[in-house]
Amino acid sequence: MSQQITEAFKNQYKAAFELKFQQTQSVLEGTVRNEPQEGEVKFWDFIGEVSPVWDLPRHSDTPQIDTPHSRRACKLHTAEWADLIDDDDKIQTLVDPTSDYIRVAVAAMNRAKDERILEALGGAVLTGKAGTTSVNFYDAGESRVINGTGSLIAAGSDAGATTETGLTLAKIGLIKLLLDEANVPADGRTLVANVTNQTYLLGSAKVTSGDYATIKALTRGEIDTYMGFTFKWLPTDRFQYHAVDVSGIECFAYHRDAVLLAKAKDIETKVDTLATKRYSVQPYAKMRVGATRLQGPGVVKFILAPSPTPDFTQA
Repeated sequence: MSQQITEAFKNQYKAAFELKFQQTQSVLEGTVRNEPQEGEVKFWDFIGEVSPVWDLPRHSDTPQIDTPHSRRACKLHTAEWADLIDDDDKIQTLVDPTSDYIRVAVAAMNRAKDERILEALGGAVLTGKAGTTSVNFYDAGESRVINGTGSLIAAGSDAGATTETGLTLAKIGLIKLLLDEANVPADGRTLVANVTNQTYLLGSAKVTSGDYATIKALTRGEIDTYMGFTFKWLPTDRFQYHAVDVSGIECFAYHRDAVLLAKAKDIETKVDTLATKRYSVQPYAKMRVGATRLQGPGVVKFILAPSPTPDFTQA
């Protein structure tokens, strides 16, 4: 039998695992409020807006103004991942893949954070003394909704079925106006949409517009802010389709302090050898986090066509 090391064997020896293209970091974690949380449920209490009483008559009673109180409950959820790597697998590849498996696991956890934040942006929240009262995104006094055509939905109502269009300067301007009207601070605002609408935004801007150069730089990644928003772009499959306007995806604009990401345990990884599994190696990852919408007026939902066709005829 030949003892020569074949070229195929040498190539196999040199080979190392490479990660397929994927999102490895959380895009939204740094755009929301991050707080520690120990108990399974934690309450966040708020006091609302009040007005004074003008020009009371002399010797009249002191006015009693009831300050509105509200609270939000944040529940923790546990995400786990594990795999088994046989010794034979290592021998066959002459590579220890454990670290690469951990990298894949951490990437999955980071993407899961974004998914949890997106769910909190558009989902129902728990309020009330015991945290058992459910409040919809669109309920009166909560958040506003812009339908697929770019029209503002009346407060207290959700979007209906429409013919959706892509992200435009007009829609961004309306979103800004809604946040301004709600006294949302100008700093710390984020707008998140899918990557297709990033390109569509460039095509929707007129080449003669003074904003065109800014939008062009925005879509090239040279800048990431416009109209006071920091823009974040994610693949379309990260977004939920609207329950009624089923052809449109739910995108959001929000203020940092309007959304919470609570952490009992951030991403933790371990690698163990399991005797009960023929001493296979088990890479393992776990995190315990929760997310909720803290202040409804600081969030705007807008429905977009997931794959609008850019129009560059003006360029």
